Amino acid sequence: MSNMQKKTSKEKKRKNSQKSESIKTSEMDADKKRKHEGNSSGITPEEKIQRKLSIKDTDNAETTSEKGERKKNGDGGRVEYKEETDMDTDTETKQETMNNAQPLDGMEKKIDSLVEGLNAMRTTVNKIEGVVESISFLSGEIEEIRKEMAIVRNMNRDQKQLEDEMRTIKERNRMLEQRLDDMDNQSRKANIEIVGLIEAEREDLVEKCRTLFTGKMEIREELVIEEVYRVGRRMPGKNRPIIVRLKDETQRMRGLKRRRALKGTQIYLNEDLCKNSRKRKTDLIPIVKELRKNDPKTHMRGDAICTGGRVYRNSRDLPIDTHEVVTRSKDDVTIFRGGYSKLSNGYRVNIRVDGKEWTSVEQYVNFQRAITAGRPDIATRVRATDDPQETTDMTRDLCRDKPQWKERMQTAMEAAMKEKFKENSCKQALKKAGRFIGEITYDKIMGIGMLKEGQWFNQKEWAGESVVGKTLSKIKREIN
Repeated sequence: MSNMQKKTSKEKKRKNSQKSESIKTSEMDADKKRKHEGNSSGITPEEKIQRKLSIKDTDNAETTSEKGERKKNGDGGRVEYKEETDMDTDTETKQETMNNAQPLDGMEKKIDSLVEGLNAMRTTVNKIEGVVESISFLSGEIEEIRKEMAIVRNMNRDQKQLEDEMRTIKERNRMLEQRLDDMDNQSRKANIEIVGLIEAEREDLVEKCRTLFTGKMEIREELVIEEVYRVGRRMPGKNRPIIVRLKDETQRMRGLKRRRALKGTQIYLNEDLCKNSRKRKTDLIPIVKELRKNDPKTHMRGDAICTGGRVYRNSRDLPIDTHEVVTRSKDDVTIFRGGYSKLSNGYRVNIRVDGKEWTSVEQYVNFQRAITAGRPDIATRVRATDDPQETTDMTRDLCRDKPQWKERMQTAMEAAMKEKFKENSCKQALKKAGRFIGEITYDKIMGIGMLKEGQWFNQKEWAGESVVGKTLSKIKREIN
């Protein structure tokens, strides 16, 4: 190759190099401008890559055109220049593609994060739907419960109405029983009861009574005896009472007025009363004795007390505390007798046990006794009366052959007593009682037996198990 050709070739290479650098500078400026415009005009990274690829295709076309010209001129040195230019362009394009791929990676991460968030939202929505279903189910259950509560309220209202009606019926029964007792006592108004007169075989009761009236009682006017007989079952060693029917009530009053002449003879003259009146009168005897301390004229008329110019049929209306009269304490021992003591199971106080109203502990215990014996008929009768002694009489012969009754009786008694001694006056009476408590009664299981006054406070003399007293002592320890 001549020197001239070499010189010309070098000159062309220099010009091409300058032109390439000028093109690169222009492209870089244009690219920067496009980036600025793209960022400001909201051009996406995908559009930028598409533009870059278009530029690359243009450069390739230009390079191909120059190559053709170089071949035409027969200059082999242009091949080297074209190859170098293509490599530089590919490198720049790859670099641009990598630079533009970085925002895409960030976008993918954001998209993944959004997908995870959407999945979490779907899970939350599913949970909320489950909660909504549960709430809907519970709403149905609550509605059912409300309906059932309405039914229960209606039942309670009906039960309360029935209880009110039962109380009314009981009050009417009590009034009817009182009227029957009064009628029974009226039929006995000419009778006298004689207690303590010695009983013998084939005795002449009319002659015995006349001898008593005219002899020891010194009744001058003859008492006309219309009928005379003994009552009760014959028992060895015991004298049964005698009932004497006189001509009229006037003769009876004449005989009763002279009964003080029998003092010290162990023979007693009493009014002939019906069973209920007799029981009430027996309980009232210690109260009458106490009232006589202030009014010596105090006496009994049937089962009523006459004192201070008034007649008292209800002991709670009396001017003294009947509990204090029939309840005695000495040292650490307390004894009581009769239903007028607040410690007695026969003391009338309204209690609620097993969801029902009862008028006394005695009524509830005797009701359970009838149920245990399998006698619902008697249980119904016990439930219908508010007389404690009458409930005892109804159930006296039940459960004698049932060993399990003793344990059940203890449970029933404790349950009723706990309710009874929630009432303040009864609670205070129990707190004042001694450590040992006994009830004077003929029942040697429930009480301590019928003892003389000198034996009351000596526990060694007690003849019964005193189940009532022991239960009272237990309840006292619990409430103290």
